[in-house]
Amino acid sequence: GHPNIAAQFLVPLLVLAGCKLGTPGRAVRNGLRLGLLVACQFFLNEEILFVTAIGSAVFVAAWALLHRERAATQVRTFARGLVVAVSVVLVIVAFPLYYQFFGPQHYNGLATIASAHDGTDIMSFFAFPTSSLAGNADSVRLAPNLVEENAFFGWPLAGLLVVTTLVLWHNRLARAGAAVAVAFGVLALGSHLHVNGHASHIPGPWWPLRHLPLFDSVIITRLALAMVPPIAMLLALLADQIASYDLGPRPRIPRLLMFSAIAVALLPLVPTALPAIGRPEVPLFIASGEWRSMVPAGRTLVPVPIPNPHFPSQTLQWALTQNLDLAFPSGYFIGPDDSPKHTGRFGPSPRPTTDLLDRVAVTGDYVVAASDRDKAREDLRYWRAAIVVLAPQRNEDALRNATSTLLGFQPAWKDGLWVWDVRDRV
Repeated sequence: GHPNIAAQFLVPLLVLAGCKLGTPGRAVRNGLRLGLLVACQFFLNEEILFVTAIGSAVFVAAWALLHRERAATQVRTFARGLVVAVSVVLVIVAFPLYYQFFGPQHYNGLATIASAHDGTDIMSFFAFPTSSLAGNADSVRLAPNLVEENAFFGWPLAGLLVVTTLVLWHNRLARAGAAVAVAFGVLALGSHLHVNGHASHIPGPWWPLRHLPLFDSVIITRLALAMVPPIAMLLALLADQIASYDLGPRPRIPRLLMFSAIAVALLPLVPTALPAIGRPEVPLFIASGEWRSMVPAGRTLVPVPIPNPHFPSQTLQWALTQNLDLAFPSGYFIGPDDSPKHTGRFGPSPRPTTDLLDRVAVTGDYVVAASDRDKAREDLRYWRAAIVVLAPQRNEDALRNATSTLLGFQPAWKDGLWVWDVRDRV
């Protein structure tokens, strides 16, 4: 569901380029390479870049503490390369950054949304993803939603990682990797702890950071993605240790058993095919372009219920088939709310009619007061409505009756849609 987040092919190259900043005599070349990679990742996805940067910083700090003498000899070269990298990045992304944070429709963080819904459930670290060999449909109750199962490593792998860390404790590289995995596992718990599918009021580790610039825009559960590289590194170091360890005159069987333990921990996580669900057919009223005769320039087609993050609606698909000529209110996007702080929110600030029709769509029940009809007229003017339409769906009859009561007249059936013509009433 998030192709720009799934596209993480630059992350290994970014980390490798960062690790090479300390190479003597190549500060400019290494800095230039890292700067260009960072700029490329900036235009793919800033959130992955931000998480990668923090993860790399934690790893470098942990490594430096464990290798103080070696780090002291490399710090100047590392700093020079970092200055070059930052300079290259700023030249390329300075204007996009300015436009993003100060341009039209900029917003100031997602703190309210992220802290309320996007912490990682403690039990999810021991559960299996829905779309895996050991997963099941119940797994999603431990995630904010089906496409945010970021920390589902399963209890066999979790247990193996504890054993691996203890076995490799003498290895300072392993300790640095374990520090990154633990740090991000803790931070991913969010501003409030979630336990076994239930949100608590107990403040989480992210609470002190939630209002800091940039940190306030992170979907917190995605911090768990930064655990994957150090976990992979720990398993690679363990495999190397098993392969090189002296196991006596007959090492084959114990070595095979040890490698089998790694395989058993990873096998349940093998992904299964994602389910494919066909989209509903676009109503002929839309597909044929008939809607164009009823929606003049500067006016909108208003679907019921109004498209929003809770009801994304088929209207998004309709607009694509019409070359995006079809204008409708709301939709799914992130933009500023109506508060003086301009905090980011998913979709626009709700209108009274949006809330009323959302309730009808969910429950099938409605009560329409005279004040609701007045607010509906105000909302239609605000949306510059030309027609209101209803597609066949769950609780269709209730939605049609509620909308007719709000508008004061019955709709006409036009090629797959109920249509209320409000051009002369708005």
